[in-house]
Amino acid sequence: VKGKVVVAVNGAAPGKESKGFAEVEAVATSGYSRDRMVRRIGKGRRISEAESTGEFSGLVKFSASGRSSMEETLRRLFAGDSSGTGQTSLPWWLEPVDRATLCDLLQLMIDEGVSIASALIFGGWHEVNTPQDLTRAWNDTAMFLSEEDVRSQVRAMGACLLSEANDLKRPLPIVAKELNVSLDRLQCLLRGDLEVSDALDVLRKMSEVYPVPLNDLWLDADDTNGGVRIFTADVAESSARVLERKDRTGQRSPYYEYRDAAMSRCSQFRPEWIKELRIVQSGDALDPDVQMNNGHLMMQTTLFIGPVDFYWTDRNGQVQRREMNTGDSNYISPFVPHSFTARAESPEAIIIAVTYGGAVRRAFTELARVGSNHVSSLAGDAREPREARNRVLRRHLLAECLSPDAVIQSMAVGGHSRSRVEELLEGAEASSSELAALAQVLNVRISDLLVCPLGDEEEVVVTKSC
Repeated sequence: VKGKVVVAVNGAAPGKESKGFAEVEAVATSGYSRDRMVRRIGKGRRISEAESTGEFSGLVKFSASGRSSMEETLRRLFAGDSSGTGQTSLPWWLEPVDRATLCDLLQLMIDEGVSIASALIFGGWHEVNTPQDLTRAWNDTAMFLSEEDVRSQVRAMGACLLSEANDLKRPLPIVAKELNVSLDRLQCLLRGDLEVSDALDVLRKMSEVYPVPLNDLWLDADDTNGGVRIFTADVAESSARVLERKDRTGQRSPYYEYRDAAMSRCSQFRPEWIKELRIVQSGDALDPDVQMNNGHLMMQTTLFIGPVDFYWTDRNGQVQRREMNTGDSNYISPFVPHSFTARAESPEAIIIAVTYGGAVRRAFTELARVGSNHVSSLAGDAREPREARNRVLRRHLLAECLSPDAVIQSMAVGGHSRSRVEELLEGAEASSSELAALAQVLNVRISDLLVCPLGDEEEVVVTKSC
Protein backbone atom coordinates (compact mmCIF):
# COMPACT_ATOMS: atom_id res chain seq x y z
CA VAL A 1 0.00 0.00 0.00
CA LYS A 2 1.44 3.35 -1.03
CA GLY A 3 0.86 6.69 0.70
CA LYS A 4 2.47 9.43 2.76
CA VAL A 5 1.37 7.64 5.91
CA VAL A 6 0.21 4.00 6.08
CA VAL A 7 -1.00 2.18 9.21
CA ALA A 8 -1.20 -1.60 9.58
CA VAL A 9 -4.69 -2.78 10.58
CA ASN A 10 -5.44 -6.29 11.81
CA GLY A 11 -8.83 -7.20 10.34
CA ALA A 12 -9.34 -9.98 12.92
CA ALA A 13 -9.16 -7.47 15.81
CA PRO A 14 -7.83 -10.09 18.28
CA GLY A 15 -7.94 -7.64 21.17
CA LYS A 16 -11.72 -7.68 21.36
CA GLU A 17 -11.62 -11.29 22.53
CA SER A 18 -9.01 -10.74 25.26
CA LYS A 19 -9.96 -7.28 26.55
CA GLY A 20 -13.28 -6.31 24.97
CA PHE A 21 -13.99 -4.10 21.96
CA ALA A 22 -14.15 -0.92 24.07
CA GLU A 23 -10.44 -1.33 24.88
CA VAL A 24 -9.39 -1.98 21.29
CA GLU A 25 -7.61 0.73 19.26
CA ALA A 26 -10.24 0.38 16.56
CA VAL A 27 -9.92 1.74 13.02
CA ALA A 28 -12.74 3.01 10.80
CA THR A 29 -12.04 3.51 7.09
CA SER A 30 -13.66 4.58 3.85
CA GLY A 31 -13.02 3.23 0.37
CA TYR A 32 -11.69 -0.24 -0.35
CA SER A 33 -8.58 -2.14 -1.34
CA ARG A 34 -5.62 0.16 -2.03
CA ASP A 35 -7.84 3.26 -1.74
CA ARG A 36 -8.97 2.43 1.80
CA MET A 37 -8.32 5.56 3.89
CA VAL A 38 -8.48 5.92 7.68
CA ARG A 39 -11.26 8.15 9.05
CA ARG A 40 -10.97 7.44 12.76
CA ILE A 41 -8.41 5.55 14.81
CA GLY A 42 -7.99 4.74 18.51
CA LYS A 43 -10.09 4.20 21.63
CA GLY A 44 -13.09 6.38 22.40
CA ARG A 45 -13.58 7.47 18.78
CA ARG A 46 -17.24 6.38 18.66
CA ILE A 47 -16.43 3.52 16.32
CA SER A 48 -19.02 0.76 16.55
CA GLU A 49 -18.00 -2.86 16.12
CA ALA A 50 -20.10 -3.03 12.95
CA GLU A 51 -18.24 -0.15 11.25
CA SER A 52 -14.79 -1.13 12.52
CA THR A 53 -12.34 -2.27 9.85
CA GLY A 54 -10.09 -3.85 12.44
CA GLU A 55 -7.56 -3.14 15.18
CA PHE A 56 -4.53 -0.84 14.90
CA SER A 57 -1.48 -3.10 15.02
CA GLY A 58 0.90 -0.41 16.30
CA LEU A 59 2.86 -0.19 13.04
CA VAL A 60 3.01 2.99 10.94
CA LYS A 61 5.05 3.65 7.79
CA PHE A 62 5.96 7.27 6.98
CA SER A 63 7.26 8.39 3.61
CA ALA A 64 9.65 11.34 3.54
CA SER A 65 6.76 13.78 3.06
CA GLY A 66 4.64 11.89 5.61
CA ARG A 67 7.42 12.18 8.16
CA SER A 68 7.62 15.92 7.51
CA SER A 69 3.87 16.25 8.14
CA MET A 70 4.15 14.26 11.36
CA GLU A 71 7.14 16.28 12.62
CA GLU A 72 5.39 19.55 11.80
CA THR A 73 2.36 18.42 13.81
CA LEU A 74 4.57 17.51 16.76
CA ARG A 75 6.39 20.86 16.60
CA ARG A 76 3.11 22.72 16.76
CA LEU A 77 1.96 20.60 19.68
CA PHE A 78 5.03 21.32 21.78
CA ALA A 79 6.14 24.70 20.41
CA GLY A 80 7.17 27.01 23.21
CA ASP A 81 6.00 24.57 25.89
CA SER A 82 8.93 23.30 27.92
CA SER A 83 6.66 21.69 30.52
CA GLY A 84 5.39 19.17 28.00
CA THR A 85 1.76 19.94 28.80
CA GLY A 86 1.02 21.13 25.24
CA GLN A 87 -0.88 24.08 23.91
CA THR A 88 -4.09 25.29 25.47
CA SER A 89 -6.00 25.14 22.14
CA LEU A 90 -5.72 21.40 21.70
CA PRO A 91 -8.75 19.19 21.08
CA TRP A 92 -10.10 17.86 24.39
CA TRP A 93 -9.04 14.30 23.62
CA LEU A 94 -5.39 15.42 23.29
CA GLU A 95 -5.14 17.01 26.73
CA PRO A 96 -2.83 16.62 28.50
CA VAL A 97 -0.55 16.03 25.55
CA ASP A 98 2.07 14.19 27.63
CA ARG A 99 -0.48 11.37 28.01
CA ALA A 100 -1.53 11.31 24.36
CA THR A 101 -1.06 8.15 22.31
CA LEU A 102 0.17 7.47 18.79
CA CYS A 103 -3.46 7.03 17.75
CA ASP A 104 -4.20 10.53 19.08
CA LEU A 105 -1.42 11.97 16.93
CA LEU A 106 -2.67 10.10 13.86
CA GLN A 107 -6.26 11.22 14.47
CA LEU A 108 -5.13 14.86 14.74
CA MET A 109 -3.24 14.57 11.44
CA ILE A 110 -6.38 13.11 9.81
CA ASP A 111 -8.54 15.91 11.19
CA GLU A 112 -6.09 18.44 9.75
CA GLY A 113 -6.31 16.95 6.27
CA VAL A 114 -3.46 14.46 6.11
CA SER A 115 -4.47 11.34 4.17
CA ILE A 116 -3.59 8.16 6.02
CA ALA A 117 -3.93 4.86 4.14
CA SER A 118 -4.42 1.44 5.70
CA ALA A 119 -2.68 -1.84 5.01
CA LEU A 120 -5.20 -4.47 6.06
CA ILE A 121 -3.80 -7.69 7.49
CA PHE A 122 -6.10 -10.68 7.18
CA GLY A 123 -4.49 -13.63 8.96
CA GLY A 124 -0.80 -14.43 9.06
CA TRP A 125 -0.28 -12.02 11.96
CA HIS A 126 0.98 -12.60 15.47
CA GLU A 127 1.20 -10.39 18.53
CA VAL A 128 4.43 -11.35 20.29
CA ASN A 129 4.65 -10.71 24.03
CA THR A 130 6.50 -13.80 25.29
CA PRO A 131 9.26 -16.14 24.05
CA GLN A 132 6.55 -18.77 23.44
CA ASP A 133 4.66 -16.29 21.23
CA LEU A 134 7.84 -15.75 19.23
CA THR A 135 8.39 -19.49 18.78
CA ARG A 136 4.85 -19.93 17.47
CA ALA A 137 5.30 -16.98 15.14
CA TRP A 138 8.49 -18.44 13.69
CA ASN A 139 6.73 -21.72 12.99
CA ASP A 140 3.77 -20.03 11.32
CA THR A 141 5.80 -17.97 8.87
CA ALA A 142 5.16 -20.74 6.32
CA MET A 143 1.48 -19.76 6.50
CA PHE A 144 2.16 -16.12 5.60
CA LEU A 145 1.10 -15.49 2.01
CA SER A 146 3.16 -13.56 -0.48
CA GLU A 147 1.46 -10.82 -2.45
CA GLU A 148 1.24 -13.12 -5.46
CA ASP A 149 -0.23 -15.93 -3.30
CA VAL A 150 -2.92 -13.51 -2.09
CA ARG A 151 -3.69 -12.47 -5.67
CA SER A 152 -3.99 -16.13 -6.68
CA GLN A 153 -6.32 -16.89 -3.77
CA VAL A 154 -8.54 -13.87 -4.46
CA ARG A 155 -8.52 -14.60 -8.20
CA ALA A 156 -9.66 -18.18 -7.53
CA MET A 157 -12.53 -16.92 -5.34
CA GLY A 158 -13.46 -14.50 -8.13
CA ALA A 159 -13.65 -17.46 -10.51
CA CYS A 160 -16.02 -19.21 -8.07
CA LEU A 161 -18.23 -16.11 -7.94
CA LEU A 162 -18.27 -15.85 -11.73
CA SER A 163 -19.21 -19.53 -12.03
CA GLU A 164 -22.13 -19.09 -9.62
CA ALA A 165 -23.24 -15.94 -11.45
CA ASN A 166 -23.24 -17.88 -14.73
CA ASP A 167 -25.34 -20.62 -13.12
CA LEU A 168 -27.77 -17.95 -11.92
CA LYS A 169 -27.90 -16.51 -15.47
CA ARG A 170 -26.71 -13.11 -14.30
CA PRO A 171 -24.05 -11.08 -16.14
CA LEU A 172 -21.62 -9.19 -13.94
CA PRO A 173 -23.32 -5.76 -14.39
CA ILE A 174 -26.55 -7.25 -13.03
CA VAL A 175 -24.69 -8.93 -10.16
CA ALA A 176 -23.03 -5.61 -9.29
CA LYS A 177 -26.40 -3.84 -9.25
CA GLU A 178 -28.13 -6.51 -7.15
CA LEU A 179 -25.23 -6.73 -4.67
CA ASN A 180 -24.99 -2.94 -4.52
CA VAL A 181 -21.27 -2.97 -5.30
CA SER A 182 -19.47 -1.29 -8.16
CA LEU A 183 -18.74 -3.24 -11.33
CA ASP A 184 -15.13 -2.12 -10.98
CA ARG A 185 -14.95 -3.84 -7.60
CA LEU A 186 -16.19 -7.13 -9.07
CA GLN A 187 -13.66 -6.89 -11.88
CA CYS A 188 -10.92 -6.26 -9.31
CA LEU A 189 -12.03 -9.47 -7.57
CA LEU A 190 -11.78 -11.43 -10.81
CA ARG A 191 -8.26 -10.08 -11.42
CA GLY A 192 -7.18 -10.76 -7.84
CA ASP A 193 -6.67 -7.07 -7.11
CA LEU A 194 -8.73 -6.95 -3.90
CA GLU A 195 -7.56 -7.46 -0.34
CA VAL A 196 -8.73 -10.80 1.06
CA SER A 197 -11.03 -9.03 3.54
CA ASP A 198 -12.62 -6.98 0.73
CA ALA A 199 -13.09 -10.14 -1.31
CA LEU A 200 -14.80 -11.74 1.69
CA ASP A 201 -17.18 -8.76 1.95
CA VAL A 202 -18.23 -9.30 -1.67
CA LEU A 203 -18.64 -13.05 -1.19
CA ARG A 204 -20.79 -12.48 1.91
CA LYS A 205 -23.07 -10.17 -0.07
CA MET A 206 -23.26 -12.80 -2.82
CA SER A 207 -24.31 -15.40 -0.25
CA GLU A 208 -26.85 -13.05 1.37
CA VAL A 209 -28.52 -11.97 -1.88
CA TYR A 210 -28.45 -15.27 -3.79
CA PRO A 211 -29.04 -18.87 -2.65
CA VAL A 212 -25.32 -19.63 -2.73
CA PRO A 213 -23.55 -21.04 0.39
CA LEU A 214 -20.56 -18.98 1.45
CA ASN A 215 -18.38 -22.08 1.65
CA ASP A 216 -18.97 -22.65 -2.09
CA LEU A 217 -17.31 -19.30 -2.75
CA TRP A 218 -14.56 -19.12 -0.13
CA LEU A 219 -11.26 -20.90 -0.76
CA ASP A 220 -8.71 -21.37 2.00
CA ALA A 221 -5.13 -20.54 1.12
CA ASP A 222 -2.54 -23.31 1.01
CA ASP A 223 -0.65 -23.12 4.32
CA THR A 224 2.01 -25.65 3.34
CA ASN A 225 5.47 -25.11 1.92
CA GLY A 226 5.45 -27.09 -1.30
CA GLY A 227 2.88 -29.45 0.18
CA VAL A 228 4.80 -29.99 3.44
CA ARG A 229 4.48 -28.55 6.95
CA ILE A 230 7.20 -28.97 9.56
CA PHE A 231 6.32 -28.64 13.25
CA THR A 232 9.31 -28.73 15.59
CA ALA A 233 9.35 -29.94 19.20
CA ASP A 234 9.98 -26.47 20.64
CA VAL A 235 6.99 -25.10 18.75
CA ALA A 236 4.83 -27.95 20.06
CA GLU A 237 6.03 -27.25 23.60
CA SER A 238 5.13 -23.57 23.26
CA SER A 239 1.51 -24.61 22.61
CA ALA A 240 1.28 -26.77 25.76
CA ARG A 241 -1.87 -26.47 27.90
CA VAL A 242 -3.16 -28.64 30.74
CA LEU A 243 -6.78 -29.81 30.94
CA GLU A 244 -8.31 -30.82 34.24
CA ARG A 245 -10.99 -33.38 35.10
CA LYS A 246 -12.59 -34.45 38.35
CA ASP A 247 -10.86 -37.10 40.45
CA ARG A 248 -12.33 -39.60 42.94
CA THR A 249 -12.81 -36.79 45.50
CA GLY A 250 -14.80 -34.65 43.07
CA GLN A 251 -12.00 -32.09 42.85
CA ARG A 252 -10.57 -31.04 39.51
CA SER A 253 -6.94 -31.94 38.93
CA PRO A 254 -4.62 -32.24 35.88
CA TYR A 255 -5.63 -35.02 33.49
CA TYR A 256 -4.01 -34.32 30.11
CA GLU A 257 -1.28 -32.07 28.77
CA TYR A 258 -2.06 -31.18 25.15
CA ARG A 259 0.44 -29.98 22.55
CA ASP A 260 -0.23 -29.11 18.95
CA ALA A 261 1.26 -31.19 16.14
CA ALA A 262 1.73 -30.55 12.43
CA MET A 263 -1.65 -29.70 10.87
CA SER A 264 -2.83 -28.02 7.70
CA ARG A 265 -6.14 -26.46 6.77
CA CYS A 266 -5.77 -28.41 3.51
CA SER A 267 -6.00 -31.74 5.35
CA GLN A 268 -8.73 -33.63 7.19
CA PHE A 269 -6.26 -35.00 9.75
CA ARG A 270 -5.94 -33.40 13.22
CA PRO A 271 -3.01 -34.94 15.16
CA GLU A 272 -2.36 -34.00 18.80
CA TRP A 273 0.41 -34.87 21.28
CA ILE A 274 -1.22 -35.77 24.62
CA LYS A 275 0.55 -36.66 27.84
CA GLU A 276 -1.45 -38.60 30.43
CA LEU A 277 -1.13 -36.85 33.81
CA ARG A 278 -3.63 -38.94 35.81
CA ILE A 279 -1.95 -42.07 37.21
CA VAL A 280 -4.29 -45.04 37.80
CA GLN A 281 -2.75 -48.28 39.05
CA SER A 282 -5.81 -50.23 40.20
CA GLY A 283 -6.35 -52.03 36.89
CA ASP A 284 -10.08 -51.41 37.40
CA ALA A 285 -11.98 -50.13 34.34
CA LEU A 286 -14.44 -48.43 36.72
CA ASP A 287 -11.81 -46.72 38.87
CA PRO A 288 -13.37 -43.37 39.94
CA ASP A 289 -10.18 -41.54 38.93
CA VAL A 290 -10.91 -42.44 35.30
CA GLN A 291 -13.03 -39.80 33.58
CA MET A 292 -14.58 -40.72 30.22
CA ASN A 293 -15.36 -38.18 27.52
CA ASN A 294 -18.62 -38.26 25.54
CA GLY A 295 -17.02 -39.38 22.29
CA HIS A 296 -16.79 -37.10 19.24
CA LEU A 297 -17.79 -36.89 15.60
CA MET A 298 -14.28 -37.51 14.36
CA MET A 299 -12.83 -40.98 13.93
CA GLN A 300 -9.58 -41.46 15.83
CA THR A 301 -6.43 -43.49 15.44
CA THR A 302 -4.16 -43.45 18.49
CA LEU A 303 -0.45 -44.28 18.65
CA PHE A 304 0.89 -45.17 22.10
CA ILE A 305 4.21 -44.31 23.76
CA GLY A 306 4.92 -45.69 27.24
CA PRO A 307 2.57 -47.34 29.78
CA VAL A 308 -0.92 -46.06 28.87
CA ASP A 309 -4.26 -47.54 29.86
CA PHE A 310 -7.00 -47.17 27.24
CA TYR A 311 -10.69 -47.21 28.27
CA TRP A 312 -13.84 -47.15 26.15
CA THR A 313 -17.56 -47.80 26.56
CA ASP A 314 -18.87 -50.58 24.32
CA ARG A 315 -22.30 -50.64 22.71
CA ASN A 316 -23.70 -52.50 25.72
CA GLY A 317 -22.67 -49.72 28.08
CA GLN A 318 -19.78 -51.68 29.60
CA VAL A 319 -16.45 -49.90 30.17
CA GLN A 320 -13.53 -51.84 28.70
CA ARG A 321 -9.83 -51.43 29.56
CA ARG A 322 -6.66 -52.39 27.70
CA GLU A 323 -3.04 -51.99 28.76
CA MET A 324 -1.16 -50.31 25.91
CA ASN A 325 2.58 -49.82 25.40
CA THR A 326 4.99 -48.25 22.95
CA GLY A 327 4.20 -49.34 19.39
CA ASP A 328 0.56 -50.28 20.10
CA SER A 329 -2.29 -48.48 18.33
CA ASN A 330 -6.07 -48.32 18.18
CA TYR A 331 -9.00 -47.10 16.12
CA ILE A 332 -12.06 -45.47 17.75
CA SER A 333 -15.39 -45.01 15.95
CA PRO A 334 -17.31 -41.72 16.20
CA PHE A 335 -19.18 -41.00 19.44
CA VAL A 336 -17.58 -43.85 21.41
CA PRO A 337 -16.78 -42.53 24.94
CA HIS A 338 -13.12 -43.12 25.82
CA SER A 339 -10.26 -42.07 28.07
CA PHE A 340 -6.54 -42.59 28.67
CA THR A 341 -4.50 -42.72 31.90
CA ALA A 342 -0.90 -43.50 32.90
CA ARG A 343 -0.01 -46.69 34.81
CA ALA A 344 3.15 -45.24 36.39
CA GLU A 345 4.98 -41.98 36.93
CA SER A 346 7.89 -43.18 34.82
CA PRO A 347 8.43 -43.57 31.94
CA GLU A 348 6.16 -40.88 30.48
CA ALA A 349 2.80 -42.00 29.14
CA ILE A 350 2.04 -40.24 25.85
CA ILE A 351 -0.35 -40.74 22.96
CA ILE A 352 -0.48 -39.25 19.48
CA ALA A 353 -4.21 -38.92 18.78
CA VAL A 354 -4.99 -38.47 15.09
CA THR A 355 -8.62 -37.53 14.48
CA TYR A 356 -10.18 -37.31 11.03
CA GLY A 357 -13.67 -36.86 9.70
CA GLY A 358 -13.53 -38.11 6.11
CA ALA A 359 -16.60 -37.52 3.95
CA VAL A 360 -18.82 -36.87 6.98
CA ARG A 361 -16.65 -33.96 8.09
CA ARG A 362 -16.69 -32.45 4.60
CA ALA A 363 -20.49 -32.70 4.57
CA PHE A 364 -20.85 -31.37 8.13
CA THR A 365 -22.32 -28.02 7.06
CA GLU A 366 -25.02 -29.71 5.01
CA LEU A 367 -25.75 -32.22 7.79
CA ALA A 368 -26.10 -29.36 10.28
CA ARG A 369 -28.72 -27.75 8.08
CA VAL A 370 -30.70 -31.00 7.93
CA GLY A 371 -30.62 -31.48 11.71
CA SER A 372 -29.58 -34.49 13.77
CA ASN A 373 -33.07 -36.00 14.02
CA HIS A 374 -33.59 -35.96 10.25
CA VAL A 375 -30.10 -37.31 9.61
CA SER A 376 -30.81 -40.22 11.94
CA SER A 377 -34.14 -41.00 10.27
CA LEU A 378 -32.51 -40.93 6.83
CA ALA A 379 -29.32 -42.85 7.61
CA GLY A 380 -30.18 -45.19 10.47
CA ASP A 381 -27.56 -46.80 12.68
CA ALA A 382 -24.93 -49.12 11.21
CA ARG A 383 -24.90 -50.95 14.56
CA GLU A 384 -28.47 -52.10 13.72
CA PRO A 385 -28.30 -53.56 10.18
CA ARG A 386 -32.04 -54.13 9.83
CA GLU A 387 -32.82 -50.53 10.76
CA ALA A 388 -30.06 -49.23 8.46
CA ARG A 389 -31.41 -51.21 5.47
CA ASN A 390 -34.92 -49.92 6.20
CA ARG A 391 -33.65 -46.31 6.23
CA VAL A 392 -31.75 -46.75 2.97
CA LEU A 393 -34.82 -48.09 1.17
CA ARG A 394 -37.07 -45.45 2.69
CA ARG A 395 -34.66 -42.73 1.51
CA HIS A 396 -34.73 -44.03 -2.06
CA LEU A 397 -38.53 -44.39 -2.03
CA LEU A 398 -38.83 -40.74 -1.04
CA ALA A 399 -36.38 -39.70 -3.75
CA GLU A 400 -38.43 -41.53 -6.40
CA CYS A 401 -41.80 -40.45 -4.92
CA LEU A 402 -42.77 -44.11 -4.65
CA SER A 403 -45.10 -45.62 -2.09
CA PRO A 404 -44.47 -49.08 -0.58
CA ASP A 405 -47.48 -50.40 -2.52
CA ALA A 406 -45.98 -49.15 -5.79
CA VAL A 407 -42.75 -51.03 -5.05
CA ILE A 408 -44.69 -54.17 -4.09
CA GLN A 409 -46.63 -54.07 -7.38
CA SER A 410 -43.49 -53.52 -9.46
CA MET A 411 -41.68 -56.35 -7.69
CA ALA A 412 -44.66 -58.66 -8.19
CA VAL A 413 -44.04 -58.53 -11.94
CA GLY A 414 -40.76 -60.30 -11.31
CA GLY A 415 -42.39 -62.95 -9.18
CA HIS A 416 -41.64 -61.52 -5.72
CA SER A 417 -44.45 -62.06 -3.23
CA ARG A 418 -46.09 -59.20 -1.35
CA SER A 419 -45.11 -60.59 2.05
CA ARG A 420 -41.45 -60.92 1.02
CA VAL A 421 -41.27 -57.38 -0.39
CA GLU A 422 -42.81 -56.06 2.83
CA GLU A 423 -40.09 -57.88 4.79
CA LEU A 424 -37.43 -56.32 2.56
CA LEU A 425 -38.88 -52.83 3.05
CA GLU A 426 -38.77 -53.40 6.81
CA GLY A 427 -35.04 -54.15 6.58
CA ALA A 428 -34.72 -57.88 5.99
CA GLU A 429 -31.48 -58.90 4.28
CA ALA A 430 -32.03 -59.29 0.53
CA SER A 431 -30.55 -61.90 -1.79
CA SER A 432 -28.52 -60.81 -4.81
CA SER A 433 -31.51 -61.29 -7.14
CA GLU A 434 -33.78 -59.32 -4.78
CA LEU A 435 -31.25 -56.49 -4.60
CA ALA A 436 -31.09 -56.36 -8.39
CA ALA A 437 -34.88 -56.18 -8.61
CA LEU A 438 -35.10 -53.43 -5.98
CA ALA A 439 -32.36 -51.44 -7.71
CA GLN A 440 -34.22 -51.63 -11.01
CA VAL A 441 -37.49 -50.45 -9.43
CA LEU A 442 -35.78 -47.59 -7.58
CA ASN A 443 -33.56 -46.56 -10.52
CA VAL A 444 -30.35 -46.87 -8.49
CA ARG A 445 -27.23 -49.01 -8.54
CA ILE A 446 -27.13 -52.19 -6.48
CA SER A 447 -24.24 -50.72 -4.52
CA ASP A 448 -26.52 -47.85 -3.43
CA LEU A 449 -28.64 -50.36 -1.49
CA LEU A 450 -25.84 -52.20 0.26
CA VAL A 451 -25.38 -51.73 4.00
CA CYS A 452 -22.14 -52.61 5.74
CA PRO A 453 -22.96 -53.40 9.40
CA LEU A 454 -20.67 -52.17 12.14
CA GLY A 455 -19.67 -55.19 14.18
CA ASP A 456 -18.71 -55.16 17.85
CA GLU A 457 -15.11 -55.90 16.94
CA GLU A 458 -14.99 -52.96 14.47
CA GLU A 459 -16.29 -50.20 16.73
CA VAL A 460 -13.02 -50.09 18.64
CA VAL A 461 -9.95 -51.85 17.22
CA VAL A 462 -6.84 -52.47 19.31
CA THR A 463 -3.58 -53.51 17.64
CA LYS A 464 -0.62 -54.64 19.72
CA SER A 465 2.98 -54.10 18.62
CA CYS A 466 3.89 -57.78 19.07
